Amino acid sequence: MKETKTEYIKNKISSIKDELTNSYEKYKREELVSFIGFSLAASITAMGVILGPNILLSAGAVTASIICHKYKNGKKYENYENRLNQEIKHLKGLNEGKYINKNARKSKVSKLQEMINDQMPKEIKYNDAVTFTTASNILTAFSAVSVYLNPLAVWFPIIGITANVITSRHEIKKHKEREDLENKLNNLIYDLDVDTIIYNREEKEDKKEKVEAKESKLNKCYMLDSMIDNETYMDEQVKTYKKQR
Repeated sequence: MKETKTEYIKNKISSIKDELTNSYEKYKREELVSFIGFSLAASITAMGVILGPNILLSAGAVTASIICHKYKNGKKYENYENRLNQEIKHLKGLNEGKYINKNARKSKVSKLQEMINDQMPKEIKYNDAVTFTTASNILTAFSAVSVYLNPLAVWFPIIGITANVITSRHEIKKHKEREDLENKLNNLIYDLDVDTIIYNREEKEDKKEKVEAKESKLNKCYMLDSMIDNETYMDEQVKTYKKQR
């Protein structure tokens, strides 16, 4: 027995809510670890007032780097959570009969293909942003060691912290762009899946038989078959994307 529209939407929403719960628990664990690191670094920084400028500056650089890390992770989780909540909202709209038009399938599949083609470049840009942030963290750690050995090298931690701020903001921006595209992609997938359920889309060969039975002119049949072939190709692209996810 095929899945109904209501069952499909209910299952998708349930799956997204499970993902939200699991991601929140993971985020809180990571926050706890970073908070412990921050507390330790901040305590050493405070002690540096007594122990000496080299410890003060070194621990201060590490503390600033952890603050950047905590802020970045918080904003990335916010992007991720917003994307999943937007998908739930879209699915609820589908359940109310929104977003579906029998004649819009082809344009939606075409739009989906464009987004799939845009997905890899955005993924590469995001990965590059993560690499830049990692490099800035290494620079800050190196500067913390340098200023500990030589308090006069105070300009070095300033460079490292500034790099942390810039690269973290850049990573957040690229992460949001990736999540926004993922949201649009998934919503289109939901639309196409519900469209298939509602209109009971048939396989290519069944479509051809019905077209050929209705149309007598060979040239008209040829044109319609070409349209069917193109739609089937696009549908296969949708299936390929869903498998990759």
